[in-house]
Amino acid sequence: MSLEDVRRKLLEKKLGILEYFQVAFDIFRVILKENKLLILVAFFIIGARIVITGLEYKYVDYSNVSEESFDVIVKLAIVFDTLNFIIFIISVVFSGYFHRVVALKIENRENEMYLKDFSLKMLNLIGLIVCVKIFLEIFGFLGMFGTVVAMFCVVMFLCLSIGMLLYFEVYYIRDIGFMDSIDYSLRLCDKNRLRKIIPNVIFGVGITVFYYIILKIFIMNIFAKILISAVLVLILALIGIYTYALDTVIFLNIEYDYFKNYENKQFNFKNERKVDENHIILDKFLSSKKNKIDKNK
Repeated sequence: MSLEDVRRKLLEKKLGILEYFQVAFDIFRVILKENKLLILVAFFIIGARIVITGLEYKYVDYSNVSEESFDVIVKLAIVFDTLNFIIFIISVVFSGYFHRVVALKIENRENEMYLKDFSLKMLNLIGLIVCVKIFLEIFGFLGMFGTVVAMFCVVMFLCLSIGMLLYFEVYYIRDIGFMDSIDYSLRLCDKNRLRKIIPNVIFGVGITVFYYIILKIFIMNIFAKILISAVLVLILALIGIYTYALDTVIFLNIEYDYFKNYENKQFNFKNERKVDENHIILDKFLSSKKNKIDKNK
């Protein structure tokens, strides 16, 4: 199936969960053929995380250590924690870039990938993530009370993600700000949560188990095992790429369906003439919403 056929299928109707898997696989094949660099970057991100976590497991051990060794281990723990956070930031940027590129490719708008605008959006998101990280670190210094508060914040964030941030791909794909993305995601969530939750739970659990199997093999510290780990990391990278493609497919299909039933005819997709102009209509809609918000400030 070509990307033009994919776009038509996403516009045609609200797809079932099994249909999402099929359409995502069609996009996945296109990525394998045309965007091999994305696979390579995903491989290095996952590989780097496994190597750093494996080294941390091996060298950061607080049991039976002298006072002098304890100071060294604490410094190593800080280094590994910092490296893991950097890899996390890189993975967030990669995720945003992937969703943006794939969505524009599906909509035949690849020439609209403006790196300057995308970079500014990513810097805003990174700034927010860093603030949250600092916030949690501060609570970490408050002992048990701080740990409880930090865990409560994490649980609250997970609940908010399910409630409000389920379709956060909109922040990467559409030209709107962070708060507008939350509002838009909330609109798309109406009667559409399970369409996103079920596939993500299935792949999330599978990827997590697979990740820890690779980590366990890597920690064994046998050269042949490292080679096996590299092959498994490549497989995990391919699964991760497919999952990203699946998320993009679900988002676009839910968004198109939302506008097919939108009450304002100016933004309604039921008019067949507007199908090929859907991205223009979406941009006009999002722009009108943003202007309305700005006027109410």
